[in-house]
Amino acid sequence: MQHWFGSDEHRRQYEQFVDDALHLEETLSGLAAVPNLNVEQLRTATLDATPSIAETARDEYDRYERTEQRFESGIRPDFGASMIEAGESFGWFALATAMAVIVAGISAVVFLIVGYVLLPLTMDDPGMQHTMQLASIAAIGISLGAAAIGGLAMLAVAARNRARPTGEVEVYLAREEWRRAILHRGILPFMRSRLREASDEGTTLLG
Repeated sequence: MQHWFGSDEHRRQYEQFVDDALHLEETLSGLAAVPNLNVEQLRTATLDATPSIAETARDEYDRYERTEQRFESGIRPDFGASMIEAGESFGWFALATAMAVIVAGISAVVFLIVGYVLLPLTMDDPGMQHTMQLASIAAIGISLGAAAIGGLAMLAVAARNRARPTGEVEVYLAREEWRRAILHRGILPFMRSRLREASDEGTTLLG
């Protein structure tokens, strides 16, 4: 059986899928109706048929195996060096935005303080007062604009990270896809077939 799965853990997972199928009401009812076949015999027959059953969900298993290998090697699927570079770029962008907010805020405070300090000296120079006011307003505007841009960028990245499943979730989803596929396309159809055969054999013997 090992040949059909990439690891002992995958083999154990498959055996667990088989055991789960054996405890379904459908299977238990079928076994109760055929006294010439018991749970252990059906389990053994199902495990013996692993090669053909595994092939019914080969694509899903391959995706699961690749996803698990990528996660274990630390490589995120569908992302690569470009996403790493993008993350680094965003880090620099966030730092630059924070610095811009700080510098602009300090500039606004300085211009306001200087404006008030020089107010008595510029009473006769409306142009100078106007220039200082404009400088303060511009600094405040830059500070608010940089803060808004930085906030929006952080919200966008946070939303993207929430939408992107983590490695563990990706592996879990891939495993569940494989489990459903092999259960409904391989394990259960095989068990139904064996139950029908056992029922037919029992009918023949009774006849």
